[in-house]
Amino acid sequence: MADEQTIPDGLTSMSRALTPRRKRKRNDIDNINGIKKVGKGVQTVEQEVVEPVDTISKLPESAIHHILSFLRSAKEAARTSILSKKWRDAWKSFSVLTFNERSYLKAEVGLNSDKQRQKFIDSIDNSLQSHLTQNLGIYKLVLRITPELVSHLKRWVDMAGENGLGELDIHVETTRKRCKVPLCMHSIKTLSGLRLQGLYWSSFEALEFNNLQKLYLRRLHVDPQLIQKLVSTCPLLTDLRIIECRGLTNLKISGSQKLERVDLYQCHFLRRVELQVPSLKTFWYCAKKSSCCKLNLESCTSLKRLTLEDPSMTENFFNKLLVSFPVLEKLNLSRCDKLQIIGIANVELQSLGLRCCKRLKHIDVDSLKPCSLDYHGREMVHAFGCLPLKEAKISLVSKKKEDPSAFPTRNVFIRSFLGRHCKGFKIIVWFCKNVIIHDEIKDIFLPSLPNLKFHAIKPSTNAKDLLEDLLTKEHPERIIVASSFSSEVPHALHKIKGEVETSCCSYINSNRKCWRHFLKDTKVVNIAEIEGISDWFNDVRDRVDQVTCMELHWEPSMHFGKVPPHHEEDNDQAL
Repeated sequence: MADEQTIPDGLTSMSRALTPRRKRKRNDIDNINGIKKVGKGVQTVEQEVVEPVDTISKLPESAIHHILSFLRSAKEAARTSILSKKWRDAWKSFSVLTFNERSYLKAEVGLNSDKQRQKFIDSIDNSLQSHLTQNLGIYKLVLRITPELVSHLKRWVDMAGENGLGELDIHVETTRKRCKVPLCMHSIKTLSGLRLQGLYWSSFEALEFNNLQKLYLRRLHVDPQLIQKLVSTCPLLTDLRIIECRGLTNLKISGSQKLERVDLYQCHFLRRVELQVPSLKTFWYCAKKSSCCKLNLESCTSLKRLTLEDPSMTENFFNKLLVSFPVLEKLNLSRCDKLQIIGIANVELQSLGLRCCKRLKHIDVDSLKPCSLDYHGREMVHAFGCLPLKEAKISLVSKKKEDPSAFPTRNVFIRSFLGRHCKGFKIIVWFCKNVIIHDEIKDIFLPSLPNLKFHAIKPSTNAKDLLEDLLTKEHPERIIVASSFSSEVPHALHKIKGEVETSCCSYINSNRKCWRHFLKDTKVVNIAEIEGISDWFNDVRDRVDQVTCMELHWEPSMHFGKVPPHHEEDNDQAL
């Protein structure tokens, strides 16, 4: 591996970024543009030589491991070993060992199940023993196993712990049998990340997680006192996620100085949550439909990001809850079906998400900063107060038997909303496989069709970037541009080609391809001849400068690199 002479592009740029420029010495003030004064009034021209500073080799091992964790694969991480001796030594202690029983058994064809399983057990034993013998550290150990192999967990965790284990991920397939967490795990002082799924964790004796920063528990049976014990004995804990767990009825967390994020997702029989965590910045709560849980977050005055999905939440509770968060920047409400009229007076609010809140009719928002809006529902709410928008994403999903005669009335309201809050914005409308882009026109024209999506973006958005983003996320059959004569969007649309460039997929996962690999052909067409769109064109052709329509023909794409919308709450990279 060390013989490879190619350094990944990401590391090359990273090395440059981590190497500071040499500061100019006081004696070099006169050395401007390569001219150096010698004696009185005599000057000679010479090349200034700057000695390179190898700062990247001076990074601590923990920082090198952190950098390696962001690379796409173990192969790319291994290639960094050629950077320097220190990076080669750091790579040796960066082993990421992943063992998936189901995948292994599928690959081992020709053996009976008992022999296959024994071979899988031996492969784990041999790998861990090899690392132990060679004194190689294990950065991360991932075990995906069935309940039949739980009896081996103690041995595997013991061996990995002796190798200075950094992160541990144990996933046991769901079973009615209670598979206990191996107690030897409690004494691994080097753990910084821990994820457990499908186990039973009741004992909390001899916990020594002094370095634990991230803890994810999924589908576990957990003792309520265990969580408080973990928080109080893990001084570095910053991220706690509890997902679909049982055993928790009353959850109280206090005493933490660094806890910044807590996620609670559909925990069975959870009735009360009390968080006394002044350092908390992110709280994400999703209740089960049939449950009612009281939240006490009054002490969380540093909260910046709040996500609530609770069908039983009342307006009175919600309006009182927001008062406790003076620095709230991001608010997401999903399936809060009891909310009808709410007020949001958080002046620092910068992002508002409203999804499937069935009864929501009126919302009054008072923010001092431009805000992003993400709305998904059957109807638009009737007011947003004095909300200054910097971007808006709106999806209207019609009822199955909605009367088409209601569409014109709906469109008038939408146009009024966009004109009031998004004046001057570029407006993108999706319907079926078609996209309409409104640019530099005074009014917005919408087709009388169900299930429309809108995206209002800044008028300064570059036309090429606009189309690049659109084609990255969708495979539209037609792109229609209603614009002024000065708009650059029609010109950029004519330049769309399916030619593959050298680095066209550099921003997407290496296993996926961008839209250019699938675009077969483009063709400018007469929109007046397209069935279903000609009525829309007849309404707008006399009220806009120009309308351009281009058809796009695509190859079938099972591996199209469609990038899901970024959602900070789902960021899972650390584990």
